[in-house]
Amino acid sequence: MIFNHSRFQIWSKSQHPYSHSPSEFFYTNPALPLGEVTNMGSALDWLFAVLYPQTKPSVANQAALPLAGNTLNDYRVVDDDGDGKSAAYRWEQREGEVAASWHKVADMDWGEESVLSGFIDKTLDVYVKRAGYDDLDAAGSPYTGDLAGQRIYGGATNNTHLTLYANSGDGVGAGTGYVQLGDNARPLIDSQFDLGTATYRWANIFTDSILSGTLTAAAGSITDSSGAISFDDENLSTSGNITAGTLLLAGGSITDSSGAISFGDDNIITTGNVGGTEGNFTTGNFTNVVSTNITMTGANGVVKAVAGVLSASLIADADVSATAAIALTKLEALTFDRAVVSGAAGFLEVSATTKAEIGYVSGVTSSIQTQLNGKANTSLSNLSSVAVNSQLLPSSNNGQNFGGASTRWSTAYVSNISDGTNSMTTSDLMKLRDASIGAPDGASLFWDNASSRWLPSIPNNEISHNDISNLTNQDDHTQYLLLAGRTIGQTVYGGIAASATLTLRGSSHGTSGGVVISDTLLSNATNTRDLGTTGNRWKDLYLQGQAYGLRLENVAGLPGASAGTIGRIAYDTVTKDVSVDEGGAWRRIGVERYVGNVVLSGAEASKIVTTSASIDDAREAIWQFRDVSGNNFEIMYPDITTTQIAVTLTFAVAPPAGTYRLIGVR
Repeated sequence: MIFNHSRFQIWSKSQHPYSHSPSEFFYTNPALPLGEVTNMGSALDWLFAVLYPQTKPSVANQAALPLAGNTLNDYRVVDDDGDGKSAAYRWEQREGEVAASWHKVADMDWGEESVLSGFIDKTLDVYVKRAGYDDLDAAGSPYTGDLAGQRIYGGATNNTHLTLYANSGDGVGAGTGYVQLGDNARPLIDSQFDLGTATYRWANIFTDSILSGTLTAAAGSITDSSGAISFDDENLSTSGNITAGTLLLAGGSITDSSGAISFGDDNIITTGNVGGTEGNFTTGNFTNVVSTNITMTGANGVVKAVAGVLSASLIADADVSATAAIALTKLEALTFDRAVVSGAAGFLEVSATTKAEIGYVSGVTSSIQTQLNGKANTSLSNLSSVAVNSQLLPSSNNGQNFGGASTRWSTAYVSNISDGTNSMTTSDLMKLRDASIGAPDGASLFWDNASSRWLPSIPNNEISHNDISNLTNQDDHTQYLLLAGRTIGQTVYGGIAASATLTLRGSSHGTSGGVVISDTLLSNATNTRDLGTTGNRWKDLYLQGQAYGLRLENVAGLPGASAGTIGRIAYDTVTKDVSVDEGGAWRRIGVERYVGNVVLSGAEASKIVTTSASIDDAREAIWQFRDVSGNNFEIMYPDITTTQIAVTLTFAVAPPAGTYRLIGVR
């Protein structure tokens, strides 16, 4: 066996007089069948028979691969795969294929990316590689898209399964581990596969949210981007409340924080009672309620029949009954506790035992008669005018309003306003009105003795700075910067919004003298603040003293050199070198070094390598040539000659094809 440049070659007797055939070496191993393996040749035959049990005779090229008479997993070697080298093919029917076909599984190049390195790296292509692997298609190229990577099958026939267990130590009973995923999981085809079955269900699903179609269910929320959620004909039952906008449905209650609930033009039918306290009850037609109590117990309860019919058979209280029903075109603002409404078209009579108020009657034009029956608490409103010959007083002190938030009086004509102790005439009140007319923004009121009234004005000559006291006695305006300094120091902010800045200039003039700092400039915490940013850099830095803790710029690969950055120094974290920008190229600081790969075809007896990008003069450097195959970096000894910019390698025998490395130090 003759070794050449760290790559072995086996020579036959006809090739080399001092070599031996592999079959001539005696070999035995207790792991091999007794008596069947006696030398290196039989050992190799047994090894390949085990690894490739369905190996068939090799063929000349891809076109010679037989398309009939094959069995799944048949294995053949193609002597020339189009590149002058051999390749291995297997007869397979992969997922999604209609029929079986030949699939390339390895190149038989016996080198980098060859069947030998693939065997060491993955053992066999039929096994799953733990560290990851890219499966090849029939042409020998890695799959791309959704099928890229490795595919794993549980069984070899239909209706078989792939079963995963967290560990083999649980035995019978509940599992103690988890089958975990380190990345997102998804089906290969959209909307085709299920998670579980009707027979085999998951016990619990723990998740932050569920997205089903356009519906999203998360903690405390069920929403649908379509704008609608349908429950079909199912009943909805809850022991809690239902909220829709400002509407609240609770046990025995329907309320709305807006103060109104509208049923549109729909009919409302009930065989029970309709009750209220302080609210309004508005409807279209309000009829056929003779058997129903309509009770408005509050002092301000109102029943309205807008543009419809209010039946005169309405019962206001269980103790009071009505005469025959009289359909009125419009009757609103009717407030009552115990009242009987009766009469004929053209005459309306209100018989009040406690209190009755009639606001507006449409269609009753003859007369309005109110029988007070000795009660003085009956009021009329919305008539042409109401004359009061005595004081108009509330029933209790500070207990009633004059008008309401939505029912305001148009104009109040008064001569005097009093709170019982102090009073103001209307003419004095009008002076305040005059003071506000035409007042500019930022004006204040100042008393004018000449006109005996308040006048609006922007404060200027009305106030002299000398008239203000205590200007120097204390620091009252702590929101401003105090030029003399404060006892506890001061903090100045440029803005209050995120990313706002503070800008300092020496002068408002176009030519500024600069910002002078007369004390040590400190960071508020060690190693937390920068001086400038990548987008706002300082131009020049003038120092007289030392730069403590100074570090070079760290780069993972040197950036482009530029005439505008001459002298820039950077530390390359990849090559572990310090370099300086010369304006057009980077130069390492210290020892110059060249490290580069040299690719040989197997037929080259010499090779010229240009080195001027890393070493100025190759003639002054020390050079070495190494074989990097197998990662052993064996030193080789070609003849090495140099010029200023290049190195020439000359070999006695052309080395095998492969990748080598040239190393130089100056």
